[in-house]
Amino acid sequence: MIANKIKIVIDTNIWISYIIGKAIAPRFNKLLLDNRFVILSDNELYEELKSVIYRPKFKKYISSSHAEYFMQLFIASTSKINVCSVVEICEDVDDNFILALAKDSNANFLITGDKPHLLKLNTFENTQIITFSEFYKMFF
Repeated sequence: MIANKIKIVIDTNIWISYIIGKAIAPRFNKLLLDNRFVILSDNELYEELKSVIYRPKFKKYISSSHAEYFMQLFIASTSKINVCSVVEICEDVDDNFILALAKDSNANFLITGDKPHLLKLNTFENTQIITFSEFYKMFF
């Protein structure tokens, strides 16, 4: 049941930090297992994540089989929604889709590491835009 849960959208850069084994991994695992939250996604986030983890520069961090496992984890860990809104406010037009996802899902939080474009907004619609560390300090 999504209605009673804290709704979050997690930007691609945070998922990538998790998958390549950055320091957030143990804390991110806690988030994935915590029933207070629902992590929201859409087709565009899935496709962006998939295209990024299969880039040649990530082959030194993640094997093809690990990447496939991760994509299955992503699917199992998120609730997919259909996004209808078109958002055109971000300086980096490639980030507008994540704001549309936050808007249409009525997310409480958008977790990102994108300082130059997303974090500087602070909020969008009803969504707080924060770092993973800020989110973790609030809830754990």
